[in-house]
Amino acid sequence: SEVCSSDLGQNRCDEIKITIKALNEIRILASYDDEFIIGYKEAFYDEVSATLCVVMEFAGGGDILKKIQTHSKSRTRFP
Repeated sequence: SEVCSSDLGQNRCDEIKITIKALNEIRILASYDDEFIIGYKEAFYDEVSATLCVVMEFAGGGDILKKIQTHSKSRTRFP
């Protein structure tokens, strides 16, 4: 279904579509509840910088890409 009417203008329509996609992604993040997926905490919009901020759990051990690269270089396996 069409999200925008033609009288809004293409730029505004594109902004609305991007906003809807971002909100859908936030809903998906918020729905995950798994010990192996970084947890979603909250989201807010900063009007000063016009930025959508998503707060997630802290990954103290680093990200998975870094772990893969480290194990790959040292030719070791994950525990």
